[in-house]
Amino acid sequence: MGWFSSTSPQSQRCDEELDSTLLEDEKKSTTTTHNGSVTVRNDSLPPKLTHVVSEEDLNSRDYTEDDGLLKKAFHRVNSSTSLIVLKDKDDYINRRTMTPLQERLNGFTMLVGAFYGSYYCFSGTWLWDNIDQVDLLALSSSSFSPNCGTSWLLQNLHATPPLPMIFIALGLVAHAPISFIYHWHYCTTLPPGKARFDHWSRKLDQAFIHVASAFVSYGTSGRWDFFAANVIFNAYCAWCTLVSTTATPVKTQLRILVSIFSYTSPLLQRDDMDTFLLAWFVIGSALWLFATYPIRGWSHAAFHLTIALLVPILMEAAGELPASQEQIAKAAHCASLLGML
Repeated sequence: MGWFSSTSPQSQRCDEELDSTLLEDEKKSTTTTHNGSVTVRNDSLPPKLTHVVSEEDLNSRDYTEDDGLLKKAFHRVNSSTSLIVLKDKDDYINRRTMTPLQERLNGFTMLVGAFYGSYYCFSGTWLWDNIDQVDLLALSSSSFSPNCGTSWLLQNLHATPPLPMIFIALGLVAHAPISFIYHWHYCTTLPPGKARFDHWSRKLDQAFIHVASAFVSYGTSGRWDFFAANVIFNAYCAWCTLVSTTATPVKTQLRILVSIFSYTSPLLQRDDMDTFLLAWFVIGSALWLFATYPIRGWSHAAFHLTIALLVPILMEAAGELPASQEQIAKAAHCASLLGML
């Protein structure tokens, strides 16, 4: 995404293709001069080089880095003219053009992970997923009587959920409404292009990804020092996103990718390679949907649903942390006192 300089390998390849084409098709191509600019007829170009305009023409149009596929390559036709070779934008833009229905679906699908995380914590499901970690024989012989709190609304919640799980749920719940409002309201009322691309709601949506990442970092590590380091890093990233005058997709996405790797890295530290690889399989699948838009306007909602599959993986990892064991044991003891074990 963004611009490539004329000295990059990509630009050199574009130059070579354009040089060859202009030499071979010189008689077939139509070249016109208008106000000092040069335009080459599109049908004289290879399929990959579908649009050629002058540098002046490019600067006069409303192209943004959001297009992602704009690549600048200079071909010196004469001493005063440069051509700008653009890959075909139309298919790229068409794949990402979404109807109001699709944008609203994007908003709804952002809520899935938050709802699941909240349900997992407050339904008491976490106890039964981790009951194998509890020594039930020791519980039955223990004289300790825990303070078991239950209510008619949360009958299966025998103890406060482990803090790592709460932090994961908090991160999801913090981000979900921000993203929902952006997709539901602003993506259906703002015109596409720069007005939406640089809008505060989009920046806030991206900034809150870092808020969620910071919370999740405690959920996967159970360590306050690791959490503090992630808070500092993600706060810096969120600030950079919010104060930027115009969005910079490559930098923004790179910062998000680093934050995701950071909160999954504790899985490697405790040699849980299976969970780490499973998590990154889900992340990679979601990123593929985001990058390629294989089902066009429905791809973004599919991206949200795919990344939501990461939540149960993270919750399971959080249940194995030492920081979670006290609450799991307490809940199991309470359940045994109620005759549920």
